[in-house]
Amino acid sequence: MSLLSWITGYDEENAARAAAAESERQRLNQAARESGRYDDPTWQAIQRDYQTQLNTDPSTINDAFNEGYAEGRQNVSSFITATINKIVADPLRAVVGGLPWWLWALGLAALTFYLWPLLRRVTR
Repeated sequence: MSLLSWITGYDEENAARAAAAESERQRLNQAARESGRYDDPTWQAIQRDYQTQLNTDPSTINDAFNEGYAEGRQNVSSFITATINKIVADPLRAVVGGLPWWLWALGLAALTFYLWPLLRRVTR
């Protein structure tokens, strides 16, 4: 296998093995059909399934890839957001939400007391 075939994913030997396996599958299915293993509706359903599963239309493959890529990107984004919330936001909410109102008022009064000289200089 060459480097180019490794990058593109196309390998002639593998394609030949896949074609041989597909012809063997068809031969075995036909033999099973002739031996009476499958009735007409089952045989038609099997053939219909093979036709729909082997859809190699590039636009279908590209659409499926793009859907998977978007879903993966969303999963990573959700994981990062959930981690940040769990590490930073949840503890901060617990601390802020756990403080009583009178402590907030006391903190605001202390901040005003310490910043009052600075605020007076700015207003003059």
